[in-house]
Amino acid sequence: MAAPDRRSEARVPADFSVQVCGIDADGKRFEQAATAKNISLRGALLVGLRGAFRSGDLIKIQLGDASARFQVVWVSPIGGIKVAVQRIEADPCIWADRMVQETELPMRHS
Repeated sequence: MAAPDRRSEARVPADFSVQVCGIDADGKRFEQAATAKNISLRGALLVGLRGAFRSGDLIKIQLGDASARFQVVWVSPIGGIKVAVQRIEADPCIWADRMVQETELPMRHS
């Protein structure tokens, strides 16, 4: 039986490129492209990253001209590095305009 999802909000499937920068485990600045595979107003799952990421690391994600700080929540090396991140609350949601919630879709009447 699968464990219950502990997220407070649903994630929306996505597939767009972002730029990620921060300080790696060796104390060196990095900047690289990644793909956001699912998003929410508070976080995302990123794939395609290289390097050592740890839970608690702070990174900056840029999408177009907008950027925000995020904290790494978990990292999985299975099937390529996957990094789950949560937005620092004081920063804006940089992909809010890309989110389409089912509750926002107009209801169709037969």
